[in-house]
Amino acid sequence: KIPGDSVAGVSLVQSDASTKVTEGGATDTFTLALKTQPTGVVQITLQADAQLSLDKPSVAFAPDSSNADIPQWDVPQTITVTAADDAIAEGDHTGTVALTTSSSDTDYDQLTVESLTVAITDNDQPGLKIVETDNVTQVTEGGDGDELKISLLTQPATAVTVTLTNVDGEVGADPTALTFDAQNWNVPQSVQVNAVNDQDLE
Repeated sequence: KIPGDSVAGVSLVQSDASTKVTEGGATDTFTLALKTQPTGVVQITLQADAQLSLDKPSVAFAPDSSNADIPQWDVPQTITVTAADDAIAEGDHTGTVALTTSSSDTDYDQLTVESLTVAITDNDQPGLKIVETDNVTQVTEGGDGDELKISLLTQPATAVTVTLTNVDGEVGADPTALTFDAQNWNVPQSVQVNAVNDQDLE
């Protein structure tokens, strides 16, 4: 930095004092600038985790306005943050943006910069997708059965078992349990449905 200036540092300003994004929806922004005038160009590299993406991988700042391609050190540069729109039901969670610096100015080279924590609103709700043959399930005692196709609506973090129970004694399912994981959660599994052939007049 130039003698007489304050301590070198990076100024990170969040919109509305926080950074909040929504999967498949709202993005947010923050700005970066330098706190003091450097003696050389300063590059800030931005690295988002798997929960986020950024509209630029890095920004650079020049000591003054003589460089037509690089903004002056005290001119804020805007970065847009977007949530990764995955299929995992995680609930509201967070992502992180790490910042590192490099420069010929030793005060700004490998400067410690605090990471940015981003609040993420999830758009995935766990549940079952059940597809009926011809949009209806019809079975006959002692006769024809029917078929269901079952899958999950979102990718699970761990294996999920779906148990099919004959609650009223009128129909049975085969198989009675289905297992889904991160690889097959959206692959429909077949269930054969049959009426219980009892002697009751119903």
